[in-house]
Amino acid sequence: MFDTRVLGKSEIMTSQVIKFTVVCENQTQSSLLLPSQSALLSRQRLRLGVTSAPIPHTHVGPPPPPRYATANCHSLIREYMNFTIKMAYIIFKQRKPRISGKIETLLSSVPNQDKDITWFTWEKGEYTSKNDEIKCNYWTKNQEEDLQPIMGAFAGVMVKTLAGNCTRVRSLLGSGRWMGFARFFAQSGIVLVAEEQNLIDLIRPEDSRPASENITIYPLELMFAGKTWQEKVSEIRSELKKLKADVLVITTLEEAAWLLNLRSKGGSFTPVFDSFVIVTDEQVELYLKINNTSDIENHLNVHGCHQNPCVILKDYGTIYDRLRNLKDDQTVKKVLLSKKRTYGPGASYAIYNAVPASKRLVEVSPALTLKGQKNPIEIMGMKNSHIRDAVALCDFLAFLEKDIKSGAEWDELSAANLLRDYRAQQEHFVSLSFGPISSFGKNGALNHYNPTIETTQKITNESTYLLDSGGQYKDGTTDVTRTMHYGTPTAYQIETYTRVLMGAIDLARVVFPEGVGDDDVDILTRQHLYAVGLDYHHGTGHGIGMFLNVHEDPILIGNSARDNHEFKVGHFFSDEPGYYKDGDFGIRLETILHVVEKKVPYFFKKKTLGFESVTLVPFEAKLINSTLLEPKQCRYLNDYHQQVLTIVGAEMQKQGRVQGYQWVLEKTKHIDCN
Repeated sequence: MFDTRVLGKSEIMTSQVIKFTVVCENQTQSSLLLPSQSALLSRQRLRLGVTSAPIPHTHVGPPPPPRYATANCHSLIREYMNFTIKMAYIIFKQRKPRISGKIETLLSSVPNQDKDITWFTWEKGEYTSKNDEIKCNYWTKNQEEDLQPIMGAFAGVMVKTLAGNCTRVRSLLGSGRWMGFARFFAQSGIVLVAEEQNLIDLIRPEDSRPASENITIYPLELMFAGKTWQEKVSEIRSELKKLKADVLVITTLEEAAWLLNLRSKGGSFTPVFDSFVIVTDEQVELYLKINNTSDIENHLNVHGCHQNPCVILKDYGTIYDRLRNLKDDQTVKKVLLSKKRTYGPGASYAIYNAVPASKRLVEVSPALTLKGQKNPIEIMGMKNSHIRDAVALCDFLAFLEKDIKSGAEWDELSAANLLRDYRAQQEHFVSLSFGPISSFGKNGALNHYNPTIETTQKITNESTYLLDSGGQYKDGTTDVTRTMHYGTPTAYQIETYTRVLMGAIDLARVVFPEGVGDDDVDILTRQHLYAVGLDYHHGTGHGIGMFLNVHEDPILIGNSARDNHEFKVGHFFSDEPGYYKDGDFGIRLETILHVVEKKVPYFFKKKTLGFESVTLVPFEAKLINSTLLEPKQCRYLNDYHQQVLTIVGAEMQKQGRVQGYQWVLEKTKHIDCN
């Protein structure tokens, strides 16, 4: 465990000079120079070509080397940054897979006696490379934690790691966080220097190109998008006028994909692509890394700018000069940059720093707000995709339960792989929306566990089986969790499952006036666990996109202090309380809810809002103690199950899924309400 005390200035001054490089998305990096005296700092800054500006914008170092094999990564990084100073290099999550797919390979290439390369991460625990040559300590930066003490710990760790610890980083460095680090480290005489060069991208082998550079971008049909990109751009421009901004710079990948009705294939679970978008009152510019844009040129009217609205395609890396040149554009008074979001850091420091200071306007992106509230076509698509997804999941669960009870052997990994095949049979299926959390028994107590060949457990009748999974369909994104038991559950498992279900139901059935936000409702899901001294240590719900991110801004339901986001009609989000007994079992129940207007006998001065369930998958009757349920909760549960039988059952019959339909019939039987 790291010593988290903050180093005093005198301690830092006696340490060796360190070069601290941060690799992050949008080619933003940074360096920390720890001088033993002010003269040395001046010499180093002069040597690195740094100006006297507090946070200069510069590229540091000699011309970049060619790309090499992973085995040479360590020596190449050292060669590239060879300034007779110590160095700590940070690899973010987005860069980690680019080193021949696994960070272990690079770490194992660092000999034990070398102390030059230091890796940082925000995760708490311990990491060891497969061959045990390098043992790495690391800790988590929880989203709810205050940044200030973490930065203090970071400063302490920086010097301590020179004694031989090994760490790594996974995070993005937005402008707000970058400047926060700069201010904090400045108190200890550390200068944070901006760099744009990304060493990992330079040295990775040609055959290990990231998926983001091998994808295909294609138009999303209007029958799924609901609005043309031209209509969306018009709405953006209206919002810019309200904010008195002349230019919007979109740096968030899902916002760019949503705005222009584009999606990608060949990449990750989320169908986005590396891009920037600039929207002005006169034009739209799309900055891309890929060269083959033939599939989208007609859609964006690239060659018809003289007649109709069009999108101008530009090279990804040219955006920085484009933004710097706004300094001389007298028609541009304000440039809107995205502030920190629920699920992201906002505009990177590289983008922020490229915009002239007098013209910066950092606010919530209007694209984020508009995207979050689904239009009527998107709403219908989300509902339809969840019905088909429920058919696939219920049919799979029917098969799995029957097969396990008959004595067949299944493990977490094989079950997850089979479920994908079931989803792939459904109309408009594209991919999974994330790696399934298929966890049996004690693995279920790890709330974000993913099975691997090394960790997969056999699924038996001796404990709970927690399955959190989802799919990407052209008309919607799904995310659903149910917990099953194929034997005889314990009284404690039944009680905790029932209390989790009670909380999930209370959130789903709440009615409230417009203006209530995500932080206001978390207690509804936890109260029945709190009543007996139990809790769960994760958020209660997250927004979800339409064929985009499975975690989407702005909704994030939790019990930690953060920005409160009002529920709006058209928002979709998850309702997913849980309970986890360490080393034993886990329970989570996740249902996607849709924010709708509600009719009530009396009227607020505002709209009355509530939720409707779009996930339609039965709960496990054998894990429910109906005597704990309040009458309203029991009636809600029976109504929900009747809805599952009516809607999903009908689709199963239509698809000829007899076994799945019989399973749904059994799981939705009426529960006696006391």
